[in-house]
Amino acid sequence: KGQNFNGATSVTVGGVSATYTVVDGETIEITIDESLTSGLIEITTAAGMATSGSELGIVGAGAVIYFEDFEADLGEFTAISAASDRDWRHSTYGGNGFAEMNGYGADTASDDWLISPAIDLTDAVDPMLSFSTARNFDGPPLKVLISTDYDGLNPATAAWTELTGATLSETSYAIVASGDLDL
Repeated sequence: KGQNFNGATSVTVGGVSATYTVVDGETIEITIDESLTSGLIEITTAAGMATSGSELGIVGAGAVIYFEDFEADLGEFTAISAASDRDWRHSTYGGNGFAEMNGYGADTASDDWLISPAIDLTDAVDPMLSFSTARNFDGPPLKVLISTDYDGLNPATAAWTELTGATLSETSYAIVASGDLDL
């Protein structure tokens, strides 16, 4: 939305040329490459060039809001041990990094948390969570929890909601994709 779009001669988003259609003097529709996630919009007409006051943020199907692959370390995740001397850590196998929790030989049953950084979903449309797990041995199953009031210090003081419906690995270190969990 804007004004004086009639006679537009070019449109770029983040410096990349975009296909566009002038709907009317106040509306222009832009088609962009799917790899573009944000950028300033520049529209050129015979009268000159105008640049948007803020970046266009692409939100929609397939847009990744947050990603962590644990290739090098635990990233921005926080490992918290409420019980046991065996905690979440970074590990590698076959050249692939991952987050690992192994309670084998622990001094007590593990109660350990691996918590992502706060993720702003305010402008997200139908946000989903997906991840992979590989499990072996006995013990209680993993739980996937979300909170809107975690203060970053003590998970016991926050209200947590369990996300159900995730497909989790059950044995033999089989890597299993969770499927999309509706946030």
